[in-house]
Amino acid sequence: MEVQIENLRMYSSRNTQGTICTIGDKIIKYMNIQELDRKLNVTGIPKSWYLINEGIKSDTHILEEYSGLWKYYYLDEKGNIRNECFFKGESEACQYIYDKLIEIHNHFKHI
Repeated sequence: MEVQIENLRMYSSRNTQGTICTIGDKIIKYMNIQELDRKLNVTGIPKSWYLINEGIKSDTHILEEYSGLWKYYYLDEKGNIRNECFFKGESEACQYIYDKLIEIHNHFKHI
């Protein structure tokens, strides 16, 4: 379910036996930040493109956890926050940033 709250997007999912999640009609395998980091490395996504609970850096996709709520945003080269999203669960947040980075990676492969 996606809820619009003052230009912020909140995603939630239903767990099935703790290992499968859904985002909309999309079924995904549960992913935590360790699995996310592993998958991004295997896929060849440069570590310089993202930070996971490691502070902030400009021109980077950032995923942070605050008291059980996950926040994704892109910090542009001028320090502006772009595409800010909040997630109730780690798996949804990990899947979101993974999909975002894969999309960007695929775009640059075709240039």
